[in-house]
Amino acid sequence: MNVQKKFTIIVCFICLTCITLTAFIGYYAASNELKAKSTENAEILASNYANQINNWIWEKAVFLNTLTESVILVNNLDREYLHTYFQDMLKHNNPDDAIYDVFFQYPDSYMVCATDFVPDGTMDYTKRKWYTAPTTTHKLSVQTAYMDTDTKREIITISREVVIDGELKGVLAVDIFVDQMVDTINAMEVPEDSYGFLLDSDYGLVVHPNEDFGYVNAAPLSLAQLEGNPYEELITAIDNGAEPRQLLWIEDYDGETRAFFVSQVESCGWYVGIAIAESVWAKAVRSLLVEFALIMVVLSFIISFLSVSVVVRALLKPVSLAESASKAKSDFLANMSHEIRTPIHAMLGMNELILREAEGENISRYAVNIRNAGKMLLSLVNDILDFSKIESGKMEIMPVEYELCSMLSDLINMIAGRLEEKGLELKLDIVPDIPHRLWGDERRITQIIGNLLINAVKYTKEGTVILHVGWRKLDEQQIELLVEVEDTGIGIRPEELNLLFISFTRLDEGRNGSIEGTGLGLNITKSLLDMMAGQLSVRSVYGRGSIFSAVIPQKVISYEGVGDFQEKYENSVKQRRHYKESFTAPEGKILIVDDNAMNLAVVTGLLKNTKLQIHTASSGRECLEKVTKNTYHVIFMDHMMPELDGLETFERMKTLSGNLSKAAPVIALTANAISNAKKMYLDYGFTDYLSKPIEGSKLERILLEYLPPELVHLVEVPEKIIQQEGSGKEEETGLEDYINREIGLAYSGGQPEKYLEILHIYAQMGPEFLQNIEAAYKAADWKLYAILVHGLKSTSLGVGAEELSKGAERLETAAKSGEVDYIFQHHGKLCEMYEKVLEQIRSYLHRIEKKCAVQGEGVKMDAERAEQAIPVPLLKERLLALDESISTFERMEAQRILEELWEKSCQGLLLADDMQDISHKLENFEYEEAKKTIHLLLGRF
Repeated sequence: MNVQKKFTIIVCFICLTCITLTAFIGYYAASNELKAKSTENAEILASNYANQINNWIWEKAVFLNTLTESVILVNNLDREYLHTYFQDMLKHNNPDDAIYDVFFQYPDSYMVCATDFVPDGTMDYTKRKWYTAPTTTHKLSVQTAYMDTDTKREIITISREVVIDGELKGVLAVDIFVDQMVDTINAMEVPEDSYGFLLDSDYGLVVHPNEDFGYVNAAPLSLAQLEGNPYEELITAIDNGAEPRQLLWIEDYDGETRAFFVSQVESCGWYVGIAIAESVWAKAVRSLLVEFALIMVVLSFIISFLSVSVVVRALLKPVSLAESASKAKSDFLANMSHEIRTPIHAMLGMNELILREAEGENISRYAVNIRNAGKMLLSLVNDILDFSKIESGKMEIMPVEYELCSMLSDLINMIAGRLEEKGLELKLDIVPDIPHRLWGDERRITQIIGNLLINAVKYTKEGTVILHVGWRKLDEQQIELLVEVEDTGIGIRPEELNLLFISFTRLDEGRNGSIEGTGLGLNITKSLLDMMAGQLSVRSVYGRGSIFSAVIPQKVISYEGVGDFQEKYENSVKQRRHYKESFTAPEGKILIVDDNAMNLAVVTGLLKNTKLQIHTASSGRECLEKVTKNTYHVIFMDHMMPELDGLETFERMKTLSGNLSKAAPVIALTANAISNAKKMYLDYGFTDYLSKPIEGSKLERILLEYLPPELVHLVEVPEKIIQQEGSGKEEETGLEDYINREIGLAYSGGQPEKYLEILHIYAQMGPEFLQNIEAAYKAADWKLYAILVHGLKSTSLGVGAEELSKGAERLETAAKSGEVDYIFQHHGKLCEMYEKVLEQIRSYLHRIEKKCAVQGEGVKMDAERAEQAIPVPLLKERLLALDESISTFERMEAQRILEELWEKSCQGLLLADDMQDISHKLENFEYEEAKKTIHLLLGRF
C-alpha cells in the first residue's frame, strides 16, 4: 500500500470520525433541546388551563363576596328575608346555571337556603369544613369536590364568614357545579396517548380518564389511596413545596410510561396536570436518529459542521405541544382583552361620579385626564380584541342594508373633534353618482374608513386631510367602493412600506414615539378588507404625506346617486334647525299617548309655544280613561306599547261607552318607517301617521291639517333662527363618539334648552329601561323585548344616537321574526353601547351644569323648579333616611320624607315620579320593591 493510499485512508478515517463525533454530539444536543422545548410547552399549557380554572372560580367568589357585603350592609338576618333574597339573587345572577345553591349557616346550627332544602336537625353543619375553615382562617375558603346524591353531579363549596360589628353571625356559602372545569380539562388539547387531569387540594382525582378512579363515598379518590401508590413521586414533588420542573416519569395506570407536569390553581390550591406519553418523545427521537443516519451515509466526506445545520433544522420542526400552547395563548389573549373591559367600564363610571361631585378645579381636571386615559385604554383593548378575533377566525362579516350618506356623515362627525383639536382641514371629494343604498357590513366599513382617517390625523401636524370616495361597477348587483384618504403628514420611508401592516409595529419610532396607539389599526383594517375580498394599498413620499387606498366590494340596493354630498351635509343641519312654531291654538286640546317619557317630552317641547292644551297618557288604559273625561281635537297614538298596544287601544276606543273624542282624528305614531306604513295604518282606520323620531315641521303639518281651522292662529316665522352659542365655531360637545348632536337638536325643534331637557330625561330613564330590556332578554319574552327595543330605537334617534337606534331596530326585527340566535349574538353589544351612550350623556350634562355654574347662568329651567332644587349630598341623606324609616316600619316618617321630596328636583331632574312610585309601592305593602327603587335612585345620583 503506497503512501498516497495510506494518506487517503487516514484522511477519510479522520473525516468520518469527525463527522460521526459531530453527528453524535448534534443528535444528543437536539434530543435534549427537543425535550426541553416540549417540557416548557407542557408547563405553559398546564399553566394556561390552571389560569382558566382560577378565573372561573374567582368569578364565583366575586359573586359570594358581593352577596356577603350586601348581607352585612343590610344587616337583616331574618330567615324568611334571607331565603327570599337568596332566591332572587340566584335567579338574576346565575346566567350559566353553575351555582346550585346559596345558603347561610347560623352558629346555632340553623341553615337558610335559596332552594327549599331544610335540614332535618340530625347533622351539625357547624362541624363541616366549609364552616370551620373560614371561621378559623378568616378568609375565603374553597372546599374539595364531592358527588351530590340528588343531582348526581360534582359540586364544590365556596364559603366566607359573616362578621357584623365584630361578632360572628354565621357563614355564607355557595354550592357550584364543576361541570365547566371538568369540560375544560376533558377538552384539553394534548398529543396522542396523553391526557389532562385535575386534583383537588387533598390530591383527590376530580377529573381523570380512568373511569375506575371515580368517587368513593361521594368524595373523589385520592392519589395516595390508589393500590400500590404509583403516583408517590408526584405527591412527594408537590409536598416539597414546588411544582415539578423536571421530567417526572411514572408508569401510569394503563402500563404506559408518561411524563407528568402540574400547575397550581391559585384560588383554591388545586392542581391542573398533564401526562405526556413517552411515545411522543420516542417518536421524535426515532425520527432524529433516522435523519442523522442518512446524513452520515450521504455526507460521509463533507465537513462536519453541516450536521449541526441539520440538527437546527430538526429543532425547527413543528411540535404538537408547541401548537397547542400557541393556541392556548391566543385564546387567553382574546378572553383577557374581553374581561379587561369590565373593570375599565367600572373605573370610568366611578370617575364620572368624581366629575359630578368634585368641587375643586384641580380634582375635576385630574378626573377629566383619567377619563381621557380610560377611553384611550378602552380603545386599545378593543383593538386587541378585534385583533384576537381576526387571529382566531372568530371575526364575522354581518352585511345589512345601509345608506352611504348616513355612514359618511357619521364618519365626518366622528373625526371632526380630532381635526379641530389639531387645527387640520378636512376636504371631501365624493363622486355624486355613487349608489346611495348599499348592502354590506356598515359597522366594519365605517371602522375601515375611520381607521384610515384617524391614522391620517395622527400623523399630520398641519395642513389637510382629503377623503376621496368613488366607485366602479362590476355587474348589475356588485360595485367596488374606491376610498382614498390623503394627508399632508410626515410620510413613510420607501424601505419601511413593507413593515406598515405588521401588527404591533410602529414606524420611525424616534419621530413618532409620542403618538398613541397599539400599532394594530392598519393591520386590522387590512384583515377586514381581506375578509371582504377587498384591497388596501399605500403611496407615500417621506416628508410630504401619504395616500391610503381601499377597494371595498359591495352589493347595490339602489343606483340612485348621493348627489352633492358636501353641500348636502353642510346644509342639512341648517335646514333642521329652522323649525319654529308657525301657529298658536290656545283653545285646541290634543292627547299624546306614548309609554316612553322622552317621546312625550319631545312633543310637548316642540309644541310649547303653540299654547295648545296638551294632555299625555303613558299607556293604552290611561288613554281610554282620559277620552271619557275630555273632548280632544287630535289624538296621537303610539303603536308599540306594552300590555295594551296602540292598535288594541284604538280598537277599544271605537266601541268605548262614554268616549267623548270619537270624532277626533287619531294619528298613529311609529318608528317603523317602512314604505307601506301609511297604507297599513289608514287601512286599520287611523286618520294619518307620523314617523318617529318626531320632527317639528312634520308635526306642524299634521296639526295644521287636522285641527279645526277656527282654532288656529298663524304667526310670522323669522327667516333666521339665532343659535344659542352665537356665531363662530361651535365648541366640541363631548358627544361626538356616539351621538350626533345636530340630529338631536333637529328633533328638539332646534331648541338647545329643550334638547338638554330631553337628554336629562333620557339619562334618567336609561338604567331602568336597560334593566327592563335585560329582564325581557333573560326571560326570553321576545314580544316584550321587541316592544322595549322598539322604544329604544325611537328615543335614541331622538337624542341623536343613530348607531344605537339602528342596532335596536335590527334587534326589534329579529325579535319579531323569531331570529333568537341573532338576538343572542347582538344583545350584549347593544346593551354595552347603550351604557356608553348614557355615560357620555351624563358626562356632557355634568360639564354643561359646571360651565353654567361658573358663568353664573345655570342651566335654563323654570324659576319654580330652580327654587325646589336639592343638592346631591342632601338628597342622598334624605333617601337613606327614607330607606331607614321603611326598614323600621315608621310609615308616618316615610310619608313625611316623601312629601318633602315630592316637589324637589336634583341635577335638573324632577323627583315627583319616583316619589309617586315609592308611595304606590308602600300603599301596596311592597316594602322591598320600594327599597329597591330607593337604591336605584342612590345609584343614579
